[in-house]
Amino acid sequence: LSRTSPTGSGSYQDFPALIVSPEKLQQDLQRELSADPSELKSRAWYHGNVSRQRAESPVLNSGDFLVRDSISKPGDFVLSCSWRGVPLHFMVNSLVSDCAPGSLPRISYQFEEESFGSIQELIQFYLNRQKPVTLASGAVLRTPVSRSMPLSYYDSKYGSL
Repeated sequence: LSRTSPTGSGSYQDFPALIVSPEKLQQDLQRELSADPSELKSRAWYHGNVSRQRAESPVLNSGDFLVRDSISKPGDFVLSCSWRGVPLHFMVNSLVSDCAPGSLPRISYQFEEESFGSIQELIQFYLNRQKPVTLASGAVLRTPVSRSMPLSYYDSKYGSL
């Protein structure tokens, strides 16, 4: 992810007083969304570095959802959704499988049962099958909530806690 400022040097975070034009933000968002589909940033429902509280605002109706970075466990992900008027947050479990010497470990992602090779595959499965994310919650994913800003905007606005 390129986090260059409109001047081309540094990141948005380096220029907290700098006003970034709406056009530049839209260009950056379009660049992210048109990235390789294997990259999480290409998914509009991925909101990156936003807090639990910020994630609850846009998930208003039952089945609305987004995926965000876990602030308490960097490197992990959280599914934030609304179900029956209640905001819910589910840690995405990351499992690292043993690998042959000299090869990279395989990471799979899951909630309870089925595991997948990517967050994208995990979300697509639950969205397409309308299977509850967890048996206890009964929450079903229905409507992805798209981000309206590039990930770099969220990083610079909310930063890491």
